[in-house]
Amino acid sequence: MLVKNFEGTSISDAMKKIKKEFGPDAVILSTKEKPIEGGKASVYEVRAASPETKSSSLGAESSSFSDHSDAVNTSLKEISRKLSNYFDTFATHSQLSSMEREMKDLKRICLEILDQKTDFLSADTPEILRHIFHCLSVTGVSKQYLSELVDHMKTVPKPGKDAEFEAKDLLVSEGVRWMIKRIKIGQITPDSSQVHAFVGSSGCGKSSAVTKIAAKFKKENKSILIITLDTQGLASHEQIKTYTKILNIPLVNVYGLDELREALTKNSSHDLILIDNAGNFPFSDRETLALRELSNSKIPLDFHLVLSVNEKQEQLNSNIRKLSPLGLNSLIFTKLDEALNWGEIFNLGYKWSLPLSYFSTGPRIPDDLRPATREYVVEQLFRI
Repeated sequence: MLVKNFEGTSISDAMKKIKKEFGPDAVILSTKEKPIEGGKASVYEVRAASPETKSSSLGAESSSFSDHSDAVNTSLKEISRKLSNYFDTFATHSQLSSMEREMKDLKRICLEILDQKTDFLSADTPEILRHIFHCLSVTGVSKQYLSELVDHMKTVPKPGKDAEFEAKDLLVSEGVRWMIKRIKIGQITPDSSQVHAFVGSSGCGKSSAVTKIAAKFKKENKSILIITLDTQGLASHEQIKTYTKILNIPLVNVYGLDELREALTKNSSHDLILIDNAGNFPFSDRETLALRELSNSKIPLDFHLVLSVNEKQEQLNSNIRKLSPLGLNSLIFTKLDEALNWGEIFNLGYKWSLPLSYFSTGPRIPDDLRPATREYVVEQLFRI
């Protein structure tokens, strides 16, 4: 019997090598997982034996099996079969990590559902007010802000007992007015500032939003220039390069503040200059520092943060928190055609006291871009 160690990226891989060299009757003696240098991957080592007797290879080991080779081979084959079945069903490290992430997401969803079902309204709360509260809660408006709204609406004078329809209209109108007062709107125009810089995490639709805004003002016969600092994202750079060619909008690539100042000086005659910054997720300290240097430079510009409504609430808040030192002038929300609710848009604008400027509602340029208005946000929240 010849004994030899075989290695593979998986048990199945090692078994293929064993069968190729020793044939289908090979006997598995042991298996173990060995980490590769660096610890990011591992290989599996399987010790196998050939049923053929080769005394020169085994020495003393072969003599211990010589009298009962058939029985030993049968037992080893059974062990090999059980081990193979065991490792075929054994979860890998990456599979376990994926399961852990999914369990955390499931836990978060369950907590959100429980939180939404928790009724903090008092027993004497009118049914109409409960209905309004439920409708806004479904859209994703924060419970904290709903509590503020309910407390305010409880102070609204009640109409007569026979005026149920008027009471509903009155409360809805009061709720609309309350929310409208807490929504800020900011516009991107040549009148507000000549230079506008756009920041956002990778995949948020920033470059697409910049192109749509440029195309919108191009249709208004404004002289537009796009400057891109996105030298790392090849895909987004090629996309904006293609669109600017189609729209006949000049595009300039720059590296660093010195080149940016030079490009702005050379192109100061344009009505509007849009700067597409590199999009990275998450923002590293180095990238945040570079943006702060741009913010602290003597270049007069407005900063606009682009956010995808598909991002989780925690990540959206983290992006605003990290970039708020830039002095953000507005929030731009993208991928609204994929949005499940509008409550988060209200939450973020109200929490951070930041104006909303544009909503991107689809892929068409510039048709799927609409200026933000208080009325439009409230319409979506109240399903008016």
